[in-house]
Amino acid sequence: MDLQFPSPWIVAGGLLVGFLIGMTGVGAGSLTTPMLISGFGLPPAVAVGTDLLFASITKATAAWRHQRIANIDWTILRWLAVGSLLGAAALLVWLYVVHPETHVLAQTIR
Repeated sequence: MDLQFPSPWIVAGGLLVGFLIGMTGVGAGSLTTPMLISGFGLPPAVAVGTDLLFASITKATAAWRHQRIANIDWTILRWLAVGSLLGAAALLVWLYVVHPETHVLAQTIR
């Protein structure tokens, strides 16, 4: 699909996703990435990368604002970070040791 940017359909999709996120609290990645893949025909890697960059920008600005008004509990944040980093490291070790067939994993996930 050859998209002309900025596409009004992508803007409309973003508006819809933003509305649904506001109404439900569901994470944007669970809505935006499938929309980009299924709705606009972007390759999965491009859709995920695009969504991650967008999410990093919006989350960074939200985190900055919450820090300015002292809404962050740094003790809880540290514990969440420890668990997250250990989980990511465990997955990387598993991938290194097992050498799974990544194309099979990709088909299974789809």
